[in-house]
Amino acid sequence: MNSLVITKIYQRIWRRTFLQRMHASMRKIMRRHHLFHAIIIVFCMVLVWRGIWGTMDMYLLPETPLLSHILSIIIGVSILLIVDNFDLQKPE
Repeated sequence: MNSLVITKIYQRIWRRTFLQRMHASMRKIMRRHHLFHAIIIVFCMVLVWRGIWGTMDMYLLPETPLLSHILSIIIGVSILLIVDNFDLQKPE
């Protein structure tokens, strides 16, 4: 076999087993330390919120902030009302 092919196969196997080991160790940590797990989830939620907020500031009427805020409130309330009308429980 070509040495390049062997190298690529080895890298693929190592990467997969390394990621699997890392994932297993993270699952073990998360199972034992619930506070650590909650902190990570909150941190990730804040990052997503920050990204959405920044994107909306850049693209949703950036020249008129007041209209942008009012439109954001209207869109948010509309989505909440639409989602609230869906029944997520199984029908009886």
